[in-house]
Amino acid sequence: RPTDRATAELRTCVLFTAGDTEVLVERAASSSSRTNLLVESVQLPPLQLVTDRPRCVGEGAIERFAVAVPLRHPIAIARSLLRVSAVSAIMAASTAAATLITRPVAAVVYVSEGRNSKLIAALMELARDTAATAPPPAEAAPHGARLVTWFSDEHYNRCSFVIAGSGPSVAHTAVALASSALEQIDLSSHSSSHPRIGVVDHISIAPLADEGGVHLEEAAATALSVGEGLSGMGGVGLPVLLYGAAHPEGRTLAQTRRLTSYFTKDGCSGDTAVEPTAIDLGPKEVDPSRGVCCCGAVALVLNYNIRLATTDKKVAAAAAKAVRTRSGGPPFVEALALEHKSGNYEVACNLLSPAQTPPSLVLEMVRAVASEAGVEVEEDYTIGFTATEVLQQLRDEGLIR
Repeated sequence: RPTDRATAELRTCVLFTAGDTEVLVERAASSSSRTNLLVESVQLPPLQLVTDRPRCVGEGAIERFAVAVPLRHPIAIARSLLRVSAVSAIMAASTAAATLITRPVAAVVYVSEGRNSKLIAALMELARDTAATAPPPAEAAPHGARLVTWFSDEHYNRCSFVIAGSGPSVAHTAVALASSALEQIDLSSHSSSHPRIGVVDHISIAPLADEGGVHLEEAAATALSVGEGLSGMGGVGLPVLLYGAAHPEGRTLAQTRRLTSYFTKDGCSGDTAVEPTAIDLGPKEVDPSRGVCCCGAVALVLNYNIRLATTDKKVAAAAAKAVRTRSGGPPFVEALALEHKSGNYEVACNLLSPAQTPPSLVLEMVRAVASEAGVEVEEDYTIGFTATEVLQQLRDEGLIR
């Protein structure tokens, strides 16, 4: 219920609105012979004016609202309608503000499947439906999520799903998606030139910027919720390795993967090995059909790949080394040389901060190294959305302001 002061302020504001309000005034003025007025509006909820003081008699936006006013003069009716419009506007704004998500996060769920189109479609549908119907958290709070986008790569035999919204809704959807994938995919029979250590190889939770700035703690809480859900899944549980803000020491994803077979030749064979002390949640023994999952909280990473017109791994490896931060390259870049379709190699990059090290800079450096070997860049492409694009999707869905 609006305070008297808020009502007065809104009433003043409405007086200067040159739109529906003017229409309401004109209709009221031309209806002075009526005691009860029925005014059409697609924006105002039902309100009733009683002895010159409005009160809400319904919820939701409908096409009509009734107003009862004392029959004195058209001007009095017009003023009354303006007051009703003002209160309607402030109550609608208050209701919307109470249900909007103020601290959205995004989850990127990587699944080791890129060739079974029916299974990928089923996972996509499950993610979409689960996100749209995620139950509210125990405490009263704005909630909701959406499947923002998805991507699959047949050669890498890998797909990814981006889910965004409130932390609890995103966590609920990510765990449901992972559970379905684990039930239907056997890692021990998986083949790919892309390294992987699990059916659900990696789940990254990223904060999305709002007016208050980046809120990494919300992403960390969501990552822990996902990790706990995975570790207790199906009564057996999945080993989970935490990283980023979700890990007590803040170890990076690359550091976490080095505790596994990810960067070894076994990483591309599907034979998952991991140091038991590296497992933060779930069982210490690894089921070879399920593997493990890295789950963490970091800023939204941009996957950027540059395919070279060569089957020579050495050229791609040299280019990857040139742009890899750990090898002396620019900051915030992780890079690998991986074989892709037609046998050509590409430099697969994780850009941890695209604003500071943009794709254009990485492309220029890769092209320079490849050019020295007489190799051209065949194609470059990004996977997923930027934080700005994800936020816009949520605005379009009416989940955030």
